[in-house]
Amino acid sequence: MAHEEDLNDLDFQEFVQKFGNIVEKAPIVAATAWSKRPFHSIRDVYKAACDFIDGLPINGKEGLLRCFPDLAGTLTQQGRLGSESTGEQRSAGMFDLTPEEQNIISQLNSRYKTKFWDPFRDVCPSEQEGLNHKRVKEKDQQYQDGGD
Repeated sequence: MAHEEDLNDLDFQEFVQKFGNIVEKAPIVAATAWSKRPFHSIRDVYKAACDFIDGLPINGKEGLLRCFPDLAGTLTQQGRLGSESTGEQRSAGMFDLTPEEQNIISQLNSRYKTKFWDPFRDVCPSEQEGLNHKRVKEKDQQYQDGGD
């Protein structure tokens, strides 16, 4: 889909089906972006999604973060991740964990969700210090920089 006419010709259902995973497991973002048509480029779709997210109150942003799949969690183990998350988790080594590493990641997922609700952003087994290191940002900083 390279032309803005193609983007603007999609009805609501088609648009949400195509872009519903722009934020994984949160098709509300695509549904809201659709109302910002006409789009002049795919960047306009991205901007509409970002504007929606940026305009949410903190509890709305927290709700979106809760939609993200756990690292090496049930969806990973069952092969039910979206293609983007599958690629991210595969490149981070989440498909090649030993049982001990899987246990550590599960514990970190639980601890992190309790604090921030977004485990993938700050826990990565490919970090040089390994699975036993966890970089944690303050909650407000986490929201300001989008979880990066």
